[in-house]
Amino acid sequence: MTNFHAQLGERVRTRDALRVASSFFSDGLEKFKAGELELALSLFEQTLAVNQKYLQPEASSMASCFQSIAAVHDKLGNLDQAVTYYHRARLSLSSLTVPKDERGVRSRRKRREQLKQVQQQLEAMPRTHEPRVGEGVRLSEVQALLDKLWHDAESQLREGRL
Repeated sequence: MTNFHAQLGERVRTRDALRVASSFFSDGLEKFKAGELELALSLFEQTLAVNQKYLQPEASSMASCFQSIAAVHDKLGNLDQAVTYYHRARLSLSSLTVPKDERGVRSRRKRREQLKQVQQQLEAMPRTHEPRVGEGVRLSEVQALLDKLWHDAESQLREGRL
């Protein structure tokens, strides 16, 4: 696999660059489906690098890159990175500024559907930063909380506040 600049040279037109990015993205999807996660991640990151250079941050193609990178990290077990990229996708799709070529009814519907999908993916992620009982709470965190509550209760009893 050659990198973007080797394929197109240093001076490229936007359309050509986005065509190569689209090709990288398609190849990344194939590698993802085949379970070649590291290669898929590399292709999605190359796509993102091109898109960042030529597209607005709010473009749905940017969100697709973030979402795909998040999915790879999720499969690899890099949950913090997955959450970060899902948040970036959500931010991109929920922006009030929409690129001119995505202002039509069909494009807006596609953005809403993609945003809904990203939100569902975020909700499905294990909760490590916002612990809920039974959803990703570490035993050591529960024990630490119990120890603290026990210590606080004993202090209040000694001081006659309980």
